[in-house]
Amino acid sequence: MELVQKGGRPVKTLTPDQIEEVHELAAVLNKSQLAEYFGMTEKTFRAVEERQPEVFTAYRKAKAKAIAKAGSALMKGINRGDMRAIQFFLNFLSID
Repeated sequence: MELVQKGGRPVKTLTPDQIEEVHELAAVLNKSQLAEYFGMTEKTFRAVEERQPEVFTAYRKAKAKAIAKAGSALMKGINRGDMRAIQFFLNFLSID
């Protein structure tokens, strides 16, 4: 589907370099913060994700990698017998 501009503001898109920035920053920033970083509203950022699926993919992959890294570190703490890590994990398991 090609976007047809009918006046108003130009349609925002992210360049390949900016998409790489999304991938790097999504581990530590949420969508609202990423939107601010790129000088747009969160609503506009979400519209960009819809128009450019590679932006959505970069964001989700970065979040998943960050979660996996944190989970791995948590499990290492548990395996070492770190009581704070064990308590955190058990509290997490009880959330339902």
